[in-house]
Amino acid sequence: MSQFTLPEEVLIKAIAQHTKRLNTFMNEGLSYDDAFDLANKLLDRDHFDKDDDRRLCFECTHYVKKQCTAFRDKFDRPTECLKFVLQRCEKFNLKGVVNV
Repeated sequence: MSQFTLPEEVLIKAIAQHTKRLNTFMNEGLSYDDAFDLANKLLDRDHFDKDDDRRLCFECTHYVKKQCTAFRDKFDRPTECLKFVLQRCEKFNLKGVVNV
């Protein structure tokens, strides 16, 4: 985690988000240590490293049932995701955002 501090109300939300991510990553198969490290990377990205625009498949509307519905294989089936890898994807669409 970064050495910078957050205002108390932001910190409370950040801790809740970190815990939620940690649990999600463990439920998806990561060890506690790997899940904790990944949740820390996302915390830093979200609050301290505004130049980092990489995302996880988990954050995308195309991530459905552990697969990517935006990319299809030659049989028109959804493809497997690099779900634990921070990346830039041309088809990324953030969950919870209304596109106009």
